[in-house]
Amino acid sequence: MNPLTTKKTVFKICLVAGLFFTAVTSYAQSTPSGFYVIINDNTGCVNTVVGFTTFAYEATGTKTYCVTKAPLIPVKEFESVSKVQYDKANDVIFVDLNLTDEGFRILKSLTKSLPDAILGLVIDDRLVGTYDSYGKMVTRTIPISGPKGGQEVNWIYNKLSKTKP
Repeated sequence: MNPLTTKKTVFKICLVAGLFFTAVTSYAQSTPSGFYVIINDNTGCVNTVVGFTTFAYEATGTKTYCVTKAPLIPVKEFESVSKVQYDKANDVIFVDLNLTDEGFRILKSLTKSLPDAILGLVIDDRLVGTYDSYGKMVTRTIPISGPKGGQEVNWIYNKLSKTKP
C-alpha cells in the first residue's frame, strides 16, 4: 500500500469528519438575539455567526463573524419595533428599534467606553446589521434600513416583532 495514498485518504476522512462536526455544532449552538460587539480577529473565536445576505430568509449566508459570547444588549431590552416604513428621500425602507431605559443606558455606556466598537445585531444566529456611534447622537431609537424592494427589512421586522418579551 502506498503511504501517500493512505495519508490522503486519512486527511480526506478527517476533513469530512471535521466539516460534519463543525456543521453539527454550529447548528446545535444557538446565539440569542441581541446586540453583540463584533470582534475583528476570528482566531480562537468562541462565538461565530453567519452574515446576513439577501437570501438570509432562505438560511444562506457566506461570511462568518466573531461576536462576544453573550449579547451586551439582549432582546429583553428591545422595547418595540415600528412597522416597516418607506424613506422617499433616501429610497430605502426601514424600521425603528426602540430600546428600554436599561437598553439605552447600556448603549450609552458601550459607546462611551468602547467608542470604536461596532455592534452587530444578531437574529436567529445571523448578523443582520451593524451599529456604530461614530459621529452620531446616541438615542434609544435605532433605525434599521435596507433597499426598497428587498426582503431584508421585512425579515428583520417579522423576527423582531415575534421576539418581544
